Amino acid sequence: MTDLNEILGQLEHVKSVPGGWIARCPSHDDRNPSLSIGQGEGGRILLHCHAGCKTDNVCVALGLKTSHLMNNQPYQKQKAKKYPPQERSALIAGLSRSKGGPLGGAWSYCDTAGVEVMQILRFDLPGDEKVCVPIRHTGAGWVSEKPKTADGLPLYRVGELSVSTAGAVFVCEGEKCVDAARNLGVIALTSAFGSESATKSDWRPLAGREVVVLADQDEAGSGYARDVAGVLLKLTPPAKVRIVNLAHPDGETPSGFDVVDWIDAQDARAPDDLRDDLFRLAAAAPIERRPPIAKLVCMDSIQEREVNWLWPNRIASGKVNALLGDPGCGKSMLTMDLAARVSSGGEWPDGTGRCRRGSVILMSAEDDPEDTIKPRLLKAGADCSRIHILPTLVRDGREQSVTLRDLDAIRDALETVGDARLLVIDPINNYVAGVDAHKDAEVRQLLTPLVQLAAEFDVAVVIVTHLNKGGGTNAVYRAMGSLAFVALSRTAWLFSKDPDSKSRRTLVAVKTNITADQNGLACSIVDGAIHWETGSVEMTASETLVANEIPRTKTGAAIPWLKTLLSDGPLPQTEIEAAGAKSGLSPWSIRKARENLKIVTSKDGFSGPWTWALPS
Repeated sequence: MTDLNEILGQLEHVKSVPGGWIARCPSHDDRNPSLSIGQGEGGRILLHCHAGCKTDNVCVALGLKTSHLMNNQPYQKQKAKKYPPQERSALIAGLSRSKGGPLGGAWSYCDTAGVEVMQILRFDLPGDEKVCVPIRHTGAGWVSEKPKTADGLPLYRVGELSVSTAGAVFVCEGEKCVDAARNLGVIALTSAFGSESATKSDWRPLAGREVVVLADQDEAGSGYARDVAGVLLKLTPPAKVRIVNLAHPDGETPSGFDVVDWIDAQDARAPDDLRDDLFRLAAAAPIERRPPIAKLVCMDSIQEREVNWLWPNRIASGKVNALLGDPGCGKSMLTMDLAARVSSGGEWPDGTGRCRRGSVILMSAEDDPEDTIKPRLLKAGADCSRIHILPTLVRDGREQSVTLRDLDAIRDALETVGDARLLVIDPINNYVAGVDAHKDAEVRQLLTPLVQLAAEFDVAVVIVTHLNKGGGTNAVYRAMGSLAFVALSRTAWLFSKDPDSKSRRTLVAVKTNITADQNGLACSIVDGAIHWETGSVEMTASETLVANEIPRTKTGAAIPWLKTLLSDGPLPQTEIEAAGAKSGLSPWSIRKARENLKIVTSKDGFSGPWTWALPS
């Protein structure tokens, strides 16, 4: 059985880490500690060389057998020896004997008022090892312990910040490096107790200051620089932090290279020149960014509320809604019909009640206000005093086109109008401001502020987009450009021509994330105005897209066929569609014929089939 302390005592460069220790492996020429030491169940000693040395070889190098690692007593951390208050020289002598090496350096830590809080003593041990010990003065003498501070330990040389309240402050790892940097004529600081203790010091005196961290060139040095930057960026106000990695002037930078080594490698150049070099390196280093902070909201704190609708179950207030359709199908005319009803407080065409009256803002890139937009609004019965267009903005005294990047201008328009209930952007692709409309991430980044603006003003935003030419019957993927145009919209509708009627149009749902699926509606465009039909359209968006790719003669043939089939009485829908398939008629053609003939549909019980019958 071998004591863990004996093994740790034989190793070089031992450092405590979470879960155990690391040290130089004695089985190979190990410059960077690669041996992990820990203790498992039953006190078993665990050795693992990350460079690949076998445990047997490590044991041989330590003069042990593998069996010596088994059945050991759990490691008990040795308590530091307590010294009673005494003279400083006597305390240092006692510490030197107990640590096993002479005093190698002493550094005084004072608070911002210049009052000494503690001293750090460094004892040099055999094998280039060193150990640092804090001491402080009490009323009865000197004791070996850390001071008890509520806000963390003071920084080394923190009092020098009062000498200059502006300009860069350099942070080094270790007091020796601070003293070397100060000799160049810069303000330099560090925290106590090495690279793993940065968060235990009080960094608040550096709030709002410009700070340059001179990182030691090893893993510990990089970690210290990151820790210091992380603390400084969370101050109020945050510090402006840069991290500088000093390099050897000859090009090959050894591990552990620090500011002392950098100065020594400069061939005795003048301190002023080296100071200027430090500032040039600092200016070239990037400014560190504050890491993002998660903002969590507990669901228990959220007040539940119902969706607010502009047009019940079709166009939502405070949301983005999409309107899709082929060029020339009448999408813009539909938006004029919506605007007219909002401005006048008119009835919705599906019988869901009267619209609450409000103002409308139109962003229209394709239609002329004088000869197209206003004539259409007047024919639709709009109150034009409540409808406004937003064609341009004024920036630096010059008029420019509005884009979705000009969210402040859109916000200003909403605030100026005051009671806007509808914002139409037609077509959305004309307002993407240099963004690639086919790249999902770019479109989402552009539209997300618009989504937030809609919610802030509780305004229904309707974005209009054309269908792409790619084909396909899934309407979600048919919007021109990125899928994000439809994905970020809470409702999306397809407005399309009826292939059997030149003037007839259908409005069917593409997606309705926040309400149950809704039947479609039909209308006709006559003399520049929309005339809505009573009743609903039961076709889906996919069926509508298929319909526009099927010759109209198919529907014409389906009408007399269906009338003849049902002349002897009602039939189940499945039987009708199966008979139609044998006759070369698609389900869409048969359903169009059903609408034309005003077929009566009914369901036989809860789980029975749908049945079709000719009207009486």
